[in-house]
Amino acid sequence: MSPINRAFWAPGLLSSTNCNDAIVILKNRAVYNHRISALKIEVDLYDEVSFQNLVRTFDQEFGRDNSYQASIERWNKLYECYEKNE
Repeated sequence: MSPINRAFWAPGLLSSTNCNDAIVILKNRAVYNHRISALKIEVDLYDEVSFQNLVRTFDQEFGRDNSYQASIERWNKLYECYEKNE
């Protein structure tokens, strides 16, 4: 699905979930015209890198492993222990 198609899809999701804003995160950067068109319908199109940069402006700790629960590897080890003791 193209970036503009995703942008057109997002307002329907907004209205059905009673949300005010939509952000679509894409694997690759959308072309300029798609980004401008999306903004006109109040949808922000970000690629993965630009979204990570945006989030870091709000939270300098974004992406850091600050808690035990943040690591899927730790959850897998915990599950393995559970299975051994079952």
